Amino acid sequence: MSEYPVNAKRRQQLVPGLIGMSVHTDCVYLQEINRANPLNTVEPQVSSIRMVLQAIDFGQLIADLKTGRRDEAEVSIRQALAAVQRAGADFLVVTANTVSAMLDDMADAVSVPVLDITKAVFSAAREQGLSRQGLLSTSQTAKSGIYQDGAAEFGCSVITPPAGIAEAVDEAIFQRLIRGICIEQDAKTILDAVSWFKSQGADSVILGCTDMTLLAEQFTLSPLPLLDSTVLHAHAAHYVATTGDLDRYCVRYPAGA
Repeated sequence: MSEYPVNAKRRQQLVPGLIGMSVHTDCVYLQEINRANPLNTVEPQVSSIRMVLQAIDFGQLIADLKTGRRDEAEVSIRQALAAVQRAGADFLVVTANTVSAMLDDMADAVSVPVLDITKAVFSAAREQGLSRQGLLSTSQTAKSGIYQDGAAEFGCSVITPPAGIAEAVDEAIFQRLIRGICIEQDAKTILDAVSWFKSQGADSVILGCTDMTLLAEQFTLSPLPLLDSTVLHAHAAHYVATTGDLDRYCVRYPAGA
């Protein structure tokens, strides 16, 4: 967050409301929201960020989506959205790209700004001078177009993988990563995909499934820079919470416009 204002107040300004999904990935969010230190000072600006968390049974949610019970999945999401807003959240942080892609269909349930995960990713890409990203995500996220749409705002372009890579990534996510199971073969699958993107002219790759962050320690030899949507989203949450700046990363849905 290189544009973090040097005169930012040291007190927390806003309360993030997290819609939690996989508990293992949510733990990374909690750590990174508190670990972020945009001013690079010795002491963190706020020792512990106040936040609201409402968890969803992510396994059941995914099962509902994969078996065509989208209405039931939406009920779970709507209940979580209502809970964090009632609890006093000033902005929402949805900890799964797949669910973030569903929010347009539930705009009536959102009355506070939403921290846009794509804005966090492409803002970081622009700061690093990166403009052509490969996208690794669930098939649902890729088909939703949220990253393709977000890229245009930042002068970037997105490449999606062929069916074979997409299917292998889906298997890694839904069979293991959402359960916190990290195996070497899944890291290899992702790194092989990164190599494919490099051959297609990509200058970086978006880890567009937040659960991929669980494999981060195995990506040290990546042939391209990786944009970890989990870490970037969490750091953006810290920025908004400590500056009160809702305009840089958040979107306002019609109900809260």
